[in-house]
Amino acid sequence: MKDFIKKNLFIFWVTLFSIFTLIIWFLPWRFQVNDDQVMMWLVSGAYTGTPESYAVYIHPFLSWTFSKLYILSPTTPWYPLTWFLVVYFSFLSLIKVLSIKIIPFFQQQFMAILICLICIHFLFFLQFTQVAGIAFLAGLILCINSGAKSLNYLLSITLMSLAFLIRYEAVLLVTIGASFYFLIVYRYAELKKLAFMFLPIVGIALLLFFSKFYWEKNSEYSKFLQFNKARSGVLDHPAFHRILIENEISEDSKWFFFSRWFFEEGELATQDLIEYKSELDQMLFSLDQVAETFRRTAKIQMAEAFKSFISLLILGLLFFYGKKKVVTFTIVWLLVLLVLSHFFIFYGRVTILFFLVLLIPLILDSSFFGKENYWKWGISLLVFALIFHSINFLKEGYGRKIMRSEITELTMNTSASEPIFIEGYQVHMFGLNYNQFNPSPFIIQGWISRSPFQEKALKRFNVSKISKLGTFSLLAIQMDEPLVFPDYMKSLNPNIHRVSFTTSPNFQFLQFKSDPY
Repeated sequence: MKDFIKKNLFIFWVTLFSIFTLIIWFLPWRFQVNDDQVMMWLVSGAYTGTPESYAVYIHPFLSWTFSKLYILSPTTPWYPLTWFLVVYFSFLSLIKVLSIKIIPFFQQQFMAILICLICIHFLFFLQFTQVAGIAFLAGLILCINSGAKSLNYLLSITLMSLAFLIRYEAVLLVTIGASFYFLIVYRYAELKKLAFMFLPIVGIALLLFFSKFYWEKNSEYSKFLQFNKARSGVLDHPAFHRILIENEISEDSKWFFFSRWFFEEGELATQDLIEYKSELDQMLFSLDQVAETFRRTAKIQMAEAFKSFISLLILGLLFFYGKKKVVTFTIVWLLVLLVLSHFFIFYGRVTILFFLVLLIPLILDSSFFGKENYWKWGISLLVFALIFHSINFLKEGYGRKIMRSEITELTMNTSASEPIFIEGYQVHMFGLNYNQFNPSPFIIQGWISRSPFQEKALKRFNVSKISKLGTFSLLAIQMDEPLVFPDYMKSLNPNIHRVSFTTSPNFQFLQFKSDPY
């Protein structure tokens, strides 16, 4: 078996991962965060009733393509299917490079399993930033190991272009990390060769970036995008995060409902957010904020144990087996992560990209030699991690199935003309239940607020503003803290009152009615 795998490493691992990918597609995978779920609802027509050609965070050309595909075949899950395919071809590209490296057998298998494990995790919990990151990394590594006229080179350019269409910020992060590595490790002649090789993708990247910028600036979404950028500047600000943790926002503050992501209507305007961000920026230079950076970074790492395990494993390999220049690069890159973490909040889906960059020396440098038994033990550890992670994934999927059945039972008698709001529960848990023929009954609060999409969604319920709703429902998770959304709606319309209250083991379901003015 060892000789067969050694001679056919690429075929063996591509076949194995093809089986894994197919199996996972039929398992209860989910999106990691709400962003993907909302964008899928937009391009599929599940939110507004018609497929939207723009989805905010991905490139307009890609969202337009998705909308046309959903028009062509509305029930085909084009959005997640595309992410699956991108991860699949990213794995294929990385294994292709690994298969031609002259390194000991068990070291090669260890690296193959590590790459497989990362890609499986990305399929368990789809997230467009991670998909873009692994695609660009795979394309970059394949590009370096391909001739300029080979099919592999074409695949590498395709993957890197797709990555830019999916999430250009992820591409920028990986590019910065790769640039540090090449500048520290490579000689001048090698750098010149790399620069020439990457010229086509630089041209494509510039074209895609400026086309996105120009299109958005001149679109009907420009005003919403200005507000959304200002909104993110406050809600995603490290100083604001500290203020929330320390409960410094009182209930009578104009920022209270905003801090809970309820800002569909209200007194806050774009300029208010811009001015408040300036105040928050000044707080970044306090000792309390520096201490909070370390606490927040540690908390985020502990919150996602699997990603932390992978990250520590990669660091261990680099520090124990890396050359001096590689160790220098690793230290520099970790310092970059720490410094940037003070100015930006990096959740696990972004932090993992910093550590994915560290795969570049592990895959490209063939000098990472260790004792054979160490690699065997490492393989055993990775296999155990895969089994343990898969069990937890299936348990979580079963829990979501129970919660979905509770939601169905609670909402089954709700009128189709009555929207349902959500508090404390994430929409990415809903899966593929809705499309343009069976639109979502939910009106979402969050970054989609005050957008043209929200206006279209509200028109499905014959209103232009949520404050004008005659009836609505609220699906909330069972929690000790008092609900905030009912108070928010009362602040918009004092005539609103609750007419029913139902509970299940995991949820509370409230129905409200507005008396005539």
